[in-house]
Amino acid sequence: MSKFKKTALTCALATAFLAGPNFTTPSYAAAAPSAVAQAQSTSAVKNSTLFLSGSRSYYPVVKLANTEAAYRIDCQIQRYIGRLCAGIDSGKYSFAAMDYSLRFEDNDLLSLVIKQYVYKDHAANGETRVYGKVYSKKTGKTIPLKNYLNVSAAQLQKAINDGQVIVRGSNGAKALAASNLIAPIKAVPHNYFLQREKDGSVGIGLIFQPGTIAPYSDGIIHVLFSSQEVQKLNALNK
Repeated sequence: MSKFKKTALTCALATAFLAGPNFTTPSYAAAAPSAVAQAQSTSAVKNSTLFLSGSRSYYPVVKLANTEAAYRIDCQIQRYIGRLCAGIDSGKYSFAAMDYSLRFEDNDLLSLVIKQYVYKDHAANGETRVYGKVYSKKTGKTIPLKNYLNVSAAQLQKAINDGQVIVRGSNGAKALAASNLIAPIKAVPHNYFLQREKDGSVGIGLIFQPGTIAPYSDGIIHVLFSSQEVQKLNALNK
């Protein structure tokens, strides 16, 4: 508990200092959270802001009737913020920003994607890191991918090669073909999100970090499974 309190205090001090009236905001600013998160007035996820390195960053705060579950989720989110604050305080990062999107929510689940962008001191380029987490509203615990999708790296590679899944770059904005990938799938990522399909079913998106399976210029890679493909793979791997 003491470690969490220290992290929260560090972030509070950073916020108070960087949000001061004499601080100049640089041209870079993190994008606002998704319209989905902003529009859902009944959502358990509330938007909050934090100033890091002078840029306005966004992070989710979870409000649930089950306060213990909400606290557990918020603690993990605070750890992400705490690592950025610690990097700035130590001089490891010369710049840091954070953003998020709410990808799915129902009475039992929350699917959040948290994106962090940092410049290490004297580095030529910045680095993007993305975390996709699905939380139980009942317990506040993260739900691992294996609870929803049972797939091996080889099966994932075959699904991409055969066009059974959709691959998108630039954080989901650009369609990619299997030929655009520069490296084979060596492991199934732990970061993922849920998303509502047009027919009302729930699909799964796997998240690959920039530069891991496609050129760095293609950004964050999403590999999207329809609910039908999820069912096929799970039946195959029973």
